[in-house]
Amino acid sequence: MQAAKTIPDIRAISYSPIMAKEFPVKHPAKAPRPKATRPGQYPFDESQIKNQTSSQKLDTILKLIECCGWSLGEFLHQLFRPNDSWTTTQSARVASFLCGTSKIKPLDIVKLWYGNRQGRPSSGDPESKDYFSVSKRSSELRYARTALSTWALEIVGKRMTREADRAVQDPGLRLRASEKDSTFENGKDLIDVGVLVENVDDVISHVARAFGGSQGEDYLDWTDEDMEDSINERTLCEDFDDFENEDLETQDIMGKPISRGGGVFADSRDNNAVMMQNFTVPGSSCRDASFFPGATMNLIGAKRPAASSKTLVSWSAMADFSIPSLKKKYRMMAPTTWHLLEILATKESQLGSSDKIAGCLPGEKLCTSVFSELMYCRDRDCNLLPLCRSISLFSGTARSTLFHVGEHLGQCVPYSTAHTALQTLAVEKFAET
Repeated sequence: MQAAKTIPDIRAISYSPIMAKEFPVKHPAKAPRPKATRPGQYPFDESQIKNQTSSQKLDTILKLIECCGWSLGEFLHQLFRPNDSWTTTQSARVASFLCGTSKIKPLDIVKLWYGNRQGRPSSGDPESKDYFSVSKRSSELRYARTALSTWALEIVGKRMTREADRAVQDPGLRLRASEKDSTFENGKDLIDVGVLVENVDDVISHVARAFGGSQGEDYLDWTDEDMEDSINERTLCEDFDDFENEDLETQDIMGKPISRGGGVFADSRDNNAVMMQNFTVPGSSCRDASFFPGATMNLIGAKRPAASSKTLVSWSAMADFSIPSLKKKYRMMAPTTWHLLEILATKESQLGSSDKIAGCLPGEKLCTSVFSELMYCRDRDCNLLPLCRSISLFSGTARSTLFHVGEHLGQCVPYSTAHTALQTLAVEKFAET
């Protein structure tokens, strides 16, 4: 039997120089060692970039953006759009810029966009008429200046809307003339304003003079004696039943036919209309048919519609009323709207001063009145100043036409609402006694 061949151990064979020539060992080629870079270092020659002019640097950066397949707008969009995959470098650079910690602030860039001639449409371009556009959205406009101006208008408009919504919901500005579900039937549960004339005189005097503001100027220029005589004159009128001897069907008040019967002529459209019969009507003369506004209704057994959620008018609310306090509240609740009104009402040199404008009311009083009228038109329940103004007209024996016109202008509540409020105040004072 033939013995098995033994395989020599290769490791035991010495590697002689002759074998090295015949069988050279090939080592793998080593990759070149990368050049050490610092964090934030450019991937190109930094020294060359630093020595370039500003125009050359811009060209280099724009070419690099183009090599990435991006336009300038797409680059800026990718740079600033919210993204969870931001790198540490991008997050740090963008945060530094938007937070205003860098030398160049975001506002500086926006001003450059708005003022650049390239962002303005030419006079022949249709978009040249779209600055601060109210008919187009900012996203529909191409040029920077028209789009930015329209966008600014949208931002201010949304802000003013939020301020107005907040202002009309303030409980202190929403007064209800009487209790909810109050029933006026055959004169029941009725206290005439003239029953407590001295108490009514107090509230009317205060409200009428409150329009003078902090400087004590009388809005109506009345003395205490004139005010008292005016109130007394309103309560010494004839009984309304005397109208039965008049031919009222042939009369026409403010273009509306009048039916026969006792009671106050209340406008059917007025939710706060006083619906009662056989009571003493305050006025210069109850035979003056034009004193009573609106069309007539069947007043016997009538029930007032339920009032909205408001604060019942009270002596404390009337006592706290003043133009300065109202101005302070408006300025706090709607600073943007107030600022714009103040700009419109006063010259730039007069902002913040109490000087009169062309001999008229001071700007702050005028802004307070305008803001109140705007809020009253927005929400008829926001009626503090209009109600107080109606009480002031009431104390001056104003005719119904003034109430009617003032209501349509948002300046005052209807006559019937003012009268109901005064009745509520009389009831409150009567209950205390």
